[in-house]
Amino acid sequence: MATECRDKLKKLLESGHESETRDQLMALALDKRSCFEALMYFFLDNEVHWRYNQRASWSVSILAERKPEWLLPYMDAMIEAALEARHAAVRRNVVRLLQFMTIPQDYEGRIYDMCFQFLLDGSETVAVRVFSMTVLAHIAVNYPDMIPELVTTIKSYYDTGSAAYKSRAKKLIKTLEKAIA
Repeated sequence: MATECRDKLKKLLESGHESETRDQLMALALDKRSCFEALMYFFLDNEVHWRYNQRASWSVSILAERKPEWLLPYMDAMIEAALEARHAAVRRNVVRLLQFMTIPQDYEGRIYDMCFQFLLDGSETVAVRVFSMTVLAHIAVNYPDMIPELVTTIKSYYDTGSAAYKSRAKKLIKTLEKAIA
């Protein structure tokens, strides 16, 4: 990875956590492949300060909407980062970006298990649980036998769920039930 990109990104990551900084990080990553690789380093490497992981994760999750194919070589590292994250922002943004990707079949099982674990964890942040529901639904529509269990699980947390949880749950339950009708 080019030292120039790494140094620029590090300086931006140290400058704060504003949308302007996020946009500058994304612009660099979209402009040069070596800058994208450097951004992924800051996002995924547990050896760097967790603030870098957290701040880089926002840009990477937005990049997933624009260039999801760029993230495919990082699937293993992203799953590992989400499971071992030192900060909820990394988990949140890994699961968030998975919503925008066509998940390769080789990864569906691992990602389904991970997201199901996040959904079941009542101490997990609302955003991680809601994004996990969406990823689970995207995978489950390809495997109708999985849908009843997922719908039951989503419904079981409905009464105690936040407004965001309830809103997403309603939409996904409708979609999932339609898929098996």
